[in-house]
Amino acid sequence: MAEDIAQSVFFDLSKNAAKLKPSQPIIAWLHLVTRRTAIDAIRQESRRQLREQTASEIAAMKSPPSPWAQVEPLLDEALEKLNETDRHAILERYFSSKSLREVGETLGISEDAAQKRISRALDQLRTTFARRGIAVTATSLATDLSAHVIVSAPVGLGASISSGAFSASLLAQTANTLSMTALNKTLIATAVVLISSLAYETNLLGTARNQSMEFEQKISSQLIQAQQLAEERDSAAVLLAQLHKDLETDRARVNRENAVDSELDEWLGRVNRLKDLLKRMPEKDIPEMRLLASSDWLSVTLNNKLQTEAKIRLALTDLRRLAKCKPEMLKNLPNAFKAYSKDHNGLAATGIVQLRPYLNPPLDDDILQRYEFVPVSASFWPEMPATNGPGQSVLHEKITVDEDYDVLAEYSAGGANLRIVSNNLGKTVIEATAAFSRSHRGQEPTAAEQVLPYVSKPVDEVKFKEFWEAHYVQ
Repeated sequence: MAEDIAQSVFFDLSKNAAKLKPSQPIIAWLHLVTRRTAIDAIRQESRRQLREQTASEIAAMKSPPSPWAQVEPLLDEALEKLNETDRHAILERYFSSKSLREVGETLGISEDAAQKRISRALDQLRTTFARRGIAVTATSLATDLSAHVIVSAPVGLGASISSGAFSASLLAQTANTLSMTALNKTLIATAVVLISSLAYETNLLGTARNQSMEFEQKISSQLIQAQQLAEERDSAAVLLAQLHKDLETDRARVNRENAVDSELDEWLGRVNRLKDLLKRMPEKDIPEMRLLASSDWLSVTLNNKLQTEAKIRLALTDLRRLAKCKPEMLKNLPNAFKAYSKDHNGLAATGIVQLRPYLNPPLDDDILQRYEFVPVSASFWPEMPATNGPGQSVLHEKITVDEDYDVLAEYSAGGANLRIVSNNLGKTVIEATAAFSRSHRGQEPTAAEQVLPYVSKPVDEVKFKEFWEAHYVQ
């Protein structure tokens, strides 16, 4: 999934590359779009699983098809196992298509008794089929018998019987063979009349049955068509619902993409605003800030909306702190200390001139001039490891830009350290906040007014509140 999301994000990047502004950092766009795409992927996977579960439940609810195809080959055998009266009742009811009243008249019983006898016979048939592994209810069996047992006779069968089995030639041949008396002729003539009448009635019955079967077939076909139309309607409804969901998903995605673009524009606007403010206030700048990358400006303004002067001061302080922690400072200066000491039999450097040849990469003079060598005893880092050799000293930042907010930096062979100025407002706020937490069993304050009673020295309350809100309120 992560690989699919990554591909999707870069595909989106290829489509939207022309829309990106030249000043817009690509890493910020990738971060926001990747997060949105991951959320979409998780939601789509959840919806897919829900749809599959719903489809399986619907399939399970559908009734199985009629088992007539299994019942039909065994029907004659099952009828044979019934007693004569029950079998007679079944044949009259379903094979002759008689009503219950007519069945009762044929069997010499009442209509209710005929109903009970047929129900008992159907139940016996159901039991017989169940023993052969065919599950069928008495109701469905009755329905299948009504729909399937009557089969139309081939067209012309009645005529073939009447004209073939008892044709004129056959009768003539018989008459020539026998010594026919008047009585014989009369009997034969009567038989011919009876057979012809029977053939006529058989033709009428066959025609009626054919018409009944055709009517039943039409009804069955219409029922099947109605069922197909209902299934197609249900499928169309499901498809329409899915299309609506997909449309809403696409709309939501477009809205999120627009929101991403808007958020990025607002974010970049804060960066540009901060840069413009710094140009108008060069006294707030330090040369180390030339080392900052675009990601540093973005990180400082991500959660800082610059809505107050205190928030702006905090952002500039964060930028100066990040600048003094860049590798060109944080690693370069301690490495230069070590390299100098190694080349001079363990002696420590005591001046910028001595340290400059060992800087890699080199640092501009306007950066180095902001620092001075001081003995370890004068450092605010008394726990510094003793790795500078005899005459240990550290490279100490001379002065800060914003004494209320900034931190001082020190570098030595043992590493680097940043510490707030001992008399600045930040130190006072931190100490008072810690005192509040100690007095309330670790609970963090939610307002500057809660912290003010724990300030140990006089302080400007307005500046105190501004500083506290800038650092502790989002």
